[in-house]
Amino acid sequence: MAATTTLLGLVTPTQGSLSGTWGDTVNYGITDYVDIAIAGTLSFAGDGAITLANTTGSASGNAITSTTAQYMVIRITGTQTVTKVITGPSYSKLYMVDHAGATSAVTFKAAGQTGVSVAVGEKCFVYFNGTDYIKVSSSVMSSANVTYLPAGTGAVLTTVQTKLRETVSVKDFGAVGDGVTNDTAAIQAAVDACFTSGQTVYVDAGTYAVTSIKVYPNTILEFDASATFKQTANGFAIRTSTSPSVTVPTTSVLYAKIFNARIDMNSCTGAGIFLEGAQSCVVDNAVITNVGSGTFTYNDGVTNNANYRTSAIMIKGITGVAGPYYNQINHCRANGGSGTNTNSGIWLGTTIGSTDNQRANLNNINQCVFTSFGEGISMWVGSDNRFTQPEVSSCGTGIVVGNPTLYTLNSNGNSFQQVYAESCTTGMNITTLSLDATIFGFASLSGTTTGLLDNGTRTYVAELRATTQITNTPRSYLGGFYLPNIGTATSGTSVTELMGYYDTGTFTPVLADDQTAGNVATFLYAYGLYTRIGNRVFVTIALTDITTTGMTATNATYIRGLPWNVNSNTLLRSAGAVSFGQISSTTGCISARAIAGTNYISMFEQTTTGQATLLVSKYNSGAADLYIELSYQV
Repeated sequence: MAATTTLLGLVTPTQGSLSGTWGDTVNYGITDYVDIAIAGTLSFAGDGAITLANTTGSASGNAITSTTAQYMVIRITGTQTVTKVITGPSYSKLYMVDHAGATSAVTFKAAGQTGVSVAVGEKCFVYFNGTDYIKVSSSVMSSANVTYLPAGTGAVLTTVQTKLRETVSVKDFGAVGDGVTNDTAAIQAAVDACFTSGQTVYVDAGTYAVTSIKVYPNTILEFDASATFKQTANGFAIRTSTSPSVTVPTTSVLYAKIFNARIDMNSCTGAGIFLEGAQSCVVDNAVITNVGSGTFTYNDGVTNNANYRTSAIMIKGITGVAGPYYNQINHCRANGGSGTNTNSGIWLGTTIGSTDNQRANLNNINQCVFTSFGEGISMWVGSDNRFTQPEVSSCGTGIVVGNPTLYTLNSNGNSFQQVYAESCTTGMNITTLSLDATIFGFASLSGTTTGLLDNGTRTYVAELRATTQITNTPRSYLGGFYLPNIGTATSGTSVTELMGYYDTGTFTPVLADDQTAGNVATFLYAYGLYTRIGNRVFVTIALTDITTTGMTATNATYIRGLPWNVNSNTLLRSAGAVSFGQISSTTGCISARAIAGTNYISMFEQTTTGQATLLVSKYNSGAADLYIELSYQV
């Protein structure tokens, strides 16, 4: 047999039938093969695996077959019902592959390898790189093969595919957003797809008709400014759940985040956003309209009760399962239609009829506005919740603390700061189940029949401004008020006798690695401000550029120097909020607690397994900042 080249098997010219001339062997062995290697097309139709192999010409013919490997172009036609596999030779070879078939992709590979996939309609070059075939060019651009470098020094190179997949659009899963098509299944599929990945689910502009959408631990749901969920059935437009396989949470739902939600409840009963068993979750900048009116029946697996109150936002515990703690509700607005309706702007509680401790505790509701509800804020069952700058207007009752009709559980240590109530029948109703409520900066202005109705135990009120009647028992401490129409309290107790104790001033906070001794931090700026009303103390603490040099990295951190010792009764909890910078935390949640019987605050962080002390090592020395707003009982 004539000698051939190593790669393409071309006959060498000196081996022709007429030595030194272009004989038949040369023509069949070189000319024909060069021809197909440059411009030849090999076509395969239908299913069935193909193995390409080199062939060699001779004086009697070129020996080219339907699987000769030397062809340049591989064309696939017909219909492929399964993935068609083409195995190429394992040497340095370039093919142009044209998938003109239908239905299924083609895999082009080397023997024993996985190869590359060629999609229907795709045209590409594949090249053997010494191990397997890879794509070097394609008519179908893959975002996985396009790099992306963000602007700015230190930016990390990634791919367009990786960048795009940081966010999942609900329209990627078939949501229409025309306000008519039921988009529940498509949106739920998008949320479920991100259940473990941590990707953000983005709701594009449009109106989406939904029944109920579940969000899970670590879900991030973000709405476009022009996106709205239109609720089409009684129930919950958005609700928390443990996983796609369950509806009612079986364990705590941690770290879900909902941003910029726009929900039209379409006069349905239930809730626009239902945080059940939620912990350290965030709802920010939600707008909820057309809230329905009436009570509704809900079965949380413990009881099936018909007395739940339709609400824009509900924060609920589950008996024996999980209480809603450390949630943040920020800058939300809702309209309930009328102050005579049976509904609430925000409702906090637990299983109706519950006697356990899975109540709403330590939640922060900041700068929210609730208009035209039967009850603007329904703080039915829960302790140490903090309401900052709430605004309630045109409500039957602006704020209710406790519900003696449906519960026997107390609501302890809830605080309301800079409350604004206008045009409500009752500005605020403190019921007999309220203990140690704190009201700081309460303004009950025009149109409100009764500013403050107080039947609670040890209610602390400061900086009160009311143009209407205040009714209360001799249990409250009032100070700093403007009451042109107050008259006298019930039981004949005069306003003067209700003044109690009031004091304000500054103190110097100390950050240390021990409760009483140990090492202390230094600061660029350290400031402490206190206000005492009766037996309740409010403190504001600011520490900037905290330097921890000399402190023990593995020790917990404490802030000493409170102006009065904390009451020794452990049931009288402190309540507060913390903001910070340059302090590392697994979850981004840091809390502060005044410890009973001491004059210090212990710092904590919420981890993925629970609450832990905040260690010295968590502070970026020289750059960390810490700001605390906290109240406690003396």
